[in-house]
Amino acid sequence: IDTYLGQLSDDQVEVISLHYRCDLSIKETARLMERTDGSVKTLLHRARSKLLDLLVTSEPSVYGRLSSAMVEPPPTNVISLPMRRQMT
Repeated sequence: IDTYLGQLSDDQVEVISLHYRCDLSIKETARLMERTDGSVKTLLHRARSKLLDLLVTSEPSVYGRLSSAMVEPPPTNVISLPMRRQMT
């Protein structure tokens, strides 16, 4: 993964490191980076998307495993909640 991290921006590497490697919350990461919670969430989203793109591009066999994992049906033991009625 370090190979792929080297292809991210400095801010993206920092946010990934703080949030995942240091196990900091969004709020803690935002405070350390002197950013808003929203900008940290956006930065994390973009960094994860770029990492996924780099991984899929360089390791095509990974794409098949990832895409099949993403389309699996939900577990059958999930409780179904009634839908909210829309007001007319």
